[in-house]
Parts: sequence; structure tokens; C-alpha cells
Amino acid sequence: MSSNIQISRVCESCKVDFIAKTTRTRFCSKKCTSAVYKQKHTEAKIEKSNAETAASKILPIVEIMLKTYYSIEDLCQIFGLSRRTVYRIIERGELQHAKLGGKTFVHKETIENLFKKEK
Repeated sequence: MSSNIQISRVCESCKVDFIAKTTRTRFCSKKCTSAVYKQKHTEAKIEKSNAETAASKILPIVEIMLKTYYSIEDLCQIFGLSRRTVYRIIERGELQHAKLGGKTFVHKETIENLFKKEK
């Protein structure tokens, strides 16, 4: 099916005026069409990669949150604190802990109680 319609358009890619032969034409040439197609797929790949990276950062914290007892390393990841800061909090007596074989553990309820409002 051919048409004698000629519509003046501006290319969405290179912003050049051209005559479109159909009402759906968006680009002036195959080169512009390919460039936009490639850019669209590149952006989709980047978005997928960023989503995977974000998920890989969140997954370890979710796994930690499922534990009943937290190690010092777990607390550092959850709160974004250094090991020394966590030990200072323990030394000040603000955090109840237990030592087992040289490792320090804190019960999940102890952490939750730190953030509950006093009535």
C-alpha cells in the first residue's frame, strides 16, 4: 500500500527537518533509527545492572535481619558503624552482650529495645 502523503517532520534523534511518508515516521533515516534503538537497549541493560547491584547490597542485610543473635560484624553492616564504635557502645553498658569463644554476640531483642520509646 503506497501513499502520496508527505508530512513535514523533525527527526527525534538528530533534529533535522525531513519529509515523512507515513504518519508514524519518527526518524529521518535508518542511521537515526538504529542509534535510538541502540541507546534504548543500552539504557535497559544499565537499569537491569543497577537493579541487580542494589539487590545484591540489600540481600546480605535481609539475611542478617533474620538471625536471632548478631555478631559485631552484623551490627556494623546493619547500622553502618565501625567495629570500634560498636565496642564503645558495649563498654559504656548501653548494649547487653554475651561472649562465646572469643566472639561477642548481641540478642536481636536487645537491639529492638534500644529503639523503643520509653513510656
